[in-house]
Amino acid sequence: MNPHKKKNSFLPFLDWPKITMGDLRTDMLAGLTITMMLIPQSMAYAELAGLPAYYGLYASFVPVILAALWGHLPQIATGPTAMTAIVTASVLMPFASGLEGDDYINKYTSMAILLALCVGVTRLLMGFFKVITLVNFISHPVIIGFTNAGALVICLSQINRLLGIEGPANRDISFGGFINDIYLTLGNYGSINTVTMTFGLSSIMLLILFKKYAPKLPGALIVMIIAIVVSKLIGYESNYGSAVAGNIPNGIPSFGLPAWDFPGAESQSIFATFIMMIPAAIMVTLIGFMEVLSISKAVSMKTKQPMDLNKDLIAQGVAAVGGFFCQAYPTSASLSRSALSLECKTKTGMANIFTGLGVLVVLLFFTDYFYHLPKSTLSALIIMSVINLVNFNPITLSWKANRNDGIGAIITLVSTILFAPQIIYGIVIGGTLTFLMYMYRTVKPKVKIFGFDEAEDDHPDEAVAATSGECIGIMRIRCSLFFASMAYFEEKLLDTVALNPKATHIIVIADGINRIDASGEWGLRQMLESFEENGLTLVFSGLPKHSYETLENTKLVEKIGKENFYLNLQSAISSIHKEIGPNDDYMI
Repeated sequence: MNPHKKKNSFLPFLDWPKITMGDLRTDMLAGLTITMMLIPQSMAYAELAGLPAYYGLYASFVPVILAALWGHLPQIATGPTAMTAIVTASVLMPFASGLEGDDYINKYTSMAILLALCVGVTRLLMGFFKVITLVNFISHPVIIGFTNAGALVICLSQINRLLGIEGPANRDISFGGFINDIYLTLGNYGSINTVTMTFGLSSIMLLILFKKYAPKLPGALIVMIIAIVVSKLIGYESNYGSAVAGNIPNGIPSFGLPAWDFPGAESQSIFATFIMMIPAAIMVTLIGFMEVLSISKAVSMKTKQPMDLNKDLIAQGVAAVGGFFCQAYPTSASLSRSALSLECKTKTGMANIFTGLGVLVVLLFFTDYFYHLPKSTLSALIIMSVINLVNFNPITLSWKANRNDGIGAIITLVSTILFAPQIIYGIVIGGTLTFLMYMYRTVKPKVKIFGFDEAEDDHPDEAVAATSGECIGIMRIRCSLFFASMAYFEEKLLDTVALNPKATHIIVIADGINRIDASGEWGLRQMLESFEENGLTLVFSGLPKHSYETLENTKLVEKIGKENFYLNLQSAISSIHKEIGPNDDYMI
């Protein structure tokens, strides 16, 4: 590819390098391999999202191809994912509350498809305007707390279908409703269906065996085929008709605007409904972006390709908008299938295009074979897909690294479970809490005031401070001086003066002050005037160059005096004791 050729931002697939026959063969094999994993996963995740299983196949056709054409990293595999599915279900449940039977399925499906459009538009706007940095405000402990809780909720939500137990007629979406539903479900243990339980538990056992002893085989697909064959042979459907996937429409999904059938459609416009679903779309986008972020990092590290999250987000947006026009619910990047893509040494986006075409073949010719697929097998597939996400070790490490981060992770985990099935509240609570704790640490940063008789040898500055004498007060602050922290800095500076009543010089160990804004500069100016009025001298040691230049630009350095800026604490104390003028130890 010519490096000087202008890149096509709107049609990035036109800039693909020339594909050789060798690359095409590799990508075709990779695409078909991913298809064998995608088919059972997609059907299971559609059920998890509250939709008929075949909608998973719809979401694995056009969105997969569009993401390949617009994607930045060809190894990223798009389609239905477990986390996006459970978040989709959680944000749509309040809209479908009170609906039953076919009315529920039709209206819920319409809302899920509309949500794909909302998610797609949200992703495109975030990608075009490059606002993905906002996600950085969600800390890693919050993410791991939410991921663990989400995986637990997903696994526990499959108990009734896995074992054939009668669960509550309607899901309780109130606070603590999920725990209550699980309690009621387990209370019906006497209604366990032995055949259903056998299908579910044996499917889990086989999936574990395949993973351990034959990881390169498409274990999920093989287990699904075995379950279908056994189900048909024993006449499982004739006795438990609702426990199988049932009729799946043959052929590709219809293209165009979906049927407009959702709660309130008679009384409001499509635009009003679109606006109403934007908060839900933002939540789904947020979770989906976290998946894209983690996958992009892994792929970039493995393949040495540069990351471009904005392009990846735009690709996911195009996929979701395109999915809206072919009856797909929201999709995202898949960690498991992207890992398989890396393992298959995918070269170009053609691998994902072959994956989409593989699903097309299934839709055209093989949907009838899924009729006898037990839903308990789908539940087993869901559980085994997300069980590896349950990992409490990172939460333990967060607690050991920083107690506040550990608390944030634990509160996120607990609140996510308590608010389930509306699990998105968990990340909102966790994110808000960690942001507030961050603001608290910013407003009240870590400050230490030294007494001249302190002798703590675990830090060089502290050992030096012990020799300072009564004429010197010393304070260390580890924070930028800006509008939020300035008041606390002034308070602690006054405390230093009060604790050292005989001091004539107050030294600020300033190596942690890496930024000073206008509020910080003004606060220092006011404190300096107060110091001068009371015969005190303000001294700085180790002030970073950038912060020093800020004070220099506003002429505050001249007002403080260049001779009162030192490279280190020892130089400052020695100079004050000797009562000398400027020397080589000053920062100038």
